[in-house]
Amino acid sequence: MSDTKPPTHPPDGSPRELDQRLRYVARLETVGQLAAGFAHELGTPLNVVLGRARMISRRQVEGDAAVECADIIIEQARRMTELVRALLTFARSRPSPTDQLDLDGVVERACRLLTPIAHKRRIDFVIEPDDETRRVRGDSGALQQVLANIVMNSLDAMPQGGEVHVSTVTGHRAHPDSGAEQAWHGIRVVDRGPGVPPELRERVFEPFFTTKDVGAGTGLGLSVAYGIVRDHAGWIAIDDADPGPGAAVTIWLPPST
Repeated sequence: MSDTKPPTHPPDGSPRELDQRLRYVARLETVGQLAAGFAHELGTPLNVVLGRARMISRRQVEGDAAVECADIIIEQARRMTELVRALLTFARSRPSPTDQLDLDGVVERACRLLTPIAHKRRIDFVIEPDDETRRVRGDSGALQQVLANIVMNSLDAMPQGGEVHVSTVTGHRAHPDSGAEQAWHGIRVVDRGPGVPPELRERVFEPFFTTKDVGAGTGLGLSVAYGIVRDHAGWIAIDDADPGPGAAVTIWLPPST
């Protein structure tokens, strides 16, 4: 994980320097939570590999049966490799030049990364299909971090399990800061937790603000997500799920031109 080290140059105390370090801390927190889910997810294929390897080494299977065992071992090893690669890619992500991105691709990669921890909590992702292609200009790794932070909050809000719906959307909105009215592309996350009270919907983006128990989180996730989306000239909106109960969080971004 040496690639996850923050910049080694002396801190200059600037707001940009502080923002970069807060984003780094939030990323490490997310990676730690994901690693716990991955450890659980890796247990099943590891047991399959060990069991099949023992059968071969003890000559309990021969001929076609041994070949079948070897194929199963290869399949499970590939599955584990993909899981580990996805986690390392997320952990090592570096800011990149803003590229043309397909929002459905961002959703697919982020949900694949989060699936192990969601399954551990008995939660399924429902990715709602849409034929429309929604392209924005941005940093794929940073936007995956935004979506990961938002989805992690949805998972925490549903301790009894259930479903989290993720979709890409397009809507005509006025930017809450600039007032610019236009069509925006978005990623919408809907959970069936208790929702976010209206009086807290502004405060949840404050650094270190959290409603979780002491030790259950730093309160940086949504603050960092808001900063990243702001850098992409967008914003994050929180509404009630329709129909309720629950919360609907939408990441609004300008379409690429």
